Amino acid sequence: MRRIPDDRRTGHSLNTDRHTRHALLEAGSAQRIEALCVRARELDGVGDSRDSLLAWLDDLVAYCVAARGLATALAYEGDPVDGNSCASVVAQASEPLLRRAVQDGSVAAGVTATELVTLIVGIVMVTENHQDPAASAERLFALAVAGISPPR
Repeated sequence: MRRIPDDRRTGHSLNTDRHTRHALLEAGSAQRIEALCVRARELDGVGDSRDSLLAWLDDLVAYCVAARGLATALAYEGDPVDGNSCASVVAQASEPLLRRAVQDGSVAAGVTATELVTLIVGIVMVTENHQDPAASAERLFALAVAGISPPR
């Protein structure tokens, strides 16, 4: 049986450090997560449903780019029993915006809040080492929204 590496100086094994690191990422992201939740409530029911959802998703991109580690915290699905991970809190915050956009027909039915958060996390994580991560992430987000088909 292979032994799990550990650091005897700190008493932590690699297996427990992973959970500790994630807990630290979530704790460090709490204020930004709350700000995103507040922003979603501010945008709910205001103006065009598509514009409101896209403004919030754009804020999510900006927060994730600015706060290294937030995308990593959002990438973690967490314990399905607990259901209180950063990702689930952010997805729940966006649900009213998404629901209204789907009802208005400006977003395809079947798109979920979790899928949108996952899309943003993927964009941010893949661009984090680009020369200008913010510009690259914004460009990929715009491409995802517009699609790859030319306008008709």
